Amino acid sequence: MTQPQPLDLDAIEARAAAATPGPWRVETHAPTLSRLVRSDDGTLVIDFGYVGNRTQADAEFVAHAPEDITALADEIRRLRAQVIAVTELCDAAEKQAIRWEHPLPVPEWVTEVRRALAVEAHVVADDSDDPDTLPAWLQQRFGPCGPDWDDLDDDDRAYWEHHARAVRRAVARRGFKPDVAAHRAARP
Repeated sequence: MTQPQPLDLDAIEARAAAATPGPWRVETHAPTLSRLVRSDDGTLVIDFGYVGNRTQADAEFVAHAPEDITALADEIRRLRAQVIAVTELCDAAEKQAIRWEHPLPVPEWVTEVRRALAVEAHVVADDSDDPDTLPAWLQQRFGPCGPDWDDLDDDDRAYWEHHARAVRRAVARRGFKPDVAAHRAARP
């Protein structure tokens, strides 16, 4: 299955900005009952003709597209910023939990938030029917002298699950953060 590409909000907003300036309004051409979308300066006229009541809804949709697109792009940017803030909060809570010689369990709310944010197809959610093998693989690869995965206690499993989530985040953003200041400067 092909992964959907993230929306390029800059390109969408550039197309909206290049369009005829608004506001646009719907008019009805009385003799023919056709619906028109017209800009205030008259440089834009879209004739929808008349094919029944549906034409009015189509014309209204087009007439409101410029402000709707701008509002949707603003909302997407706001939501993306919130996801970044929540992800950073989860990262901080995880880091706090596992910083000790004997790591504490990662708070349950962090797991629930990450599950809710796991919308990427390549991220295996905890409630998936497919077993998540990345933590066990990491433990086997980078902790080969320790016990087998099935013999690990909850704290050790939490440690490797944390690292698996870190790997997934790095893959999702196409690389590890080389420097925290650069990462923060690059945020929207």
